[in-house]
Amino acid sequence: MKTVAKLNADIEGIKQMMAQVDTEIISKKAQVEDLKKSNSKLVELSLGKERRPAALETQRRRIFTLTSEVEELKFVKGTLKEKLETATQSLHTASIRNRLEEYRKAEAYQLNLIQKAQDLLAKYINAISELEGSGNALELLVRINGDLNGKGLVDFDVDLEAVLKRFHRAILFHDFDSARIDRLNTTNRNLLNQLDAVHEGKRSYHKAQVQTGPTRQVKPHVNPLLEAQKYEQYRLKEADDLSKLLKHKKKVIHQTYR
Repeated sequence: MKTVAKLNADIEGIKQMMAQVDTEIISKKAQVEDLKKSNSKLVELSLGKERRPAALETQRRRIFTLTSEVEELKFVKGTLKEKLETATQSLHTASIRNRLEEYRKAEAYQLNLIQKAQDLLAKYINAISELEGSGNALELLVRINGDLNGKGLVDFDVDLEAVLKRFHRAILFHDFDSARIDRLNTTNRNLLNQLDAVHEGKRSYHKAQVQTGPTRQVKPHVNPLLEAQKYEQYRLKEADDLSKLLKHKKKVIHQTYR
């Protein structure tokens, strides 16, 4: 099967040949017109004479020859036109095949990226689920602090400043706009609906819409002193059972996106 480059070269060659044929046809037609004008003068001069000039017959044969050549060239042009149409159709087919190869590469690349995103989202959800189900180390430290009886955490080799820095750095900031996923999914849904319609022989398809509306990311404001007071009230009200806090309750949600 010829490549796109080879077919383009063939088409260019056919077009050049057709241009040469057109040039020859124009040239020969012009010669025929000149000969006819010359013949008309010879016929006019020979009116009433028994013998006509020999040149008249010579030019008549030349006109016939040129006219025949013009007809042959027109036939050649028709043949070239058919070849051009065939080559153009072959070029279109080859171009579609090339574009399909590009699609297959793009499909593999896109599906690979989607799979990566799905895997990362699954890990993200599982990690958040673990955080929700596990005991809170800071809560444990607050409760311990309430039982120090006049001593400080520093007396037990706890660097509270370092603890605060570590956990301040560990705050989860959710700055990602989830609407970006909605837009990607909506685009894919519309394209899938369109291709489903093609597959089923339908002329129309359902168009999905991106969910619109104001989205606002709210970061909670926490008063450390108030929270400590709440923990202390809870500690005094309930029996301080550290074993409950140390017991690791872990919930893992496995989600499959395949």
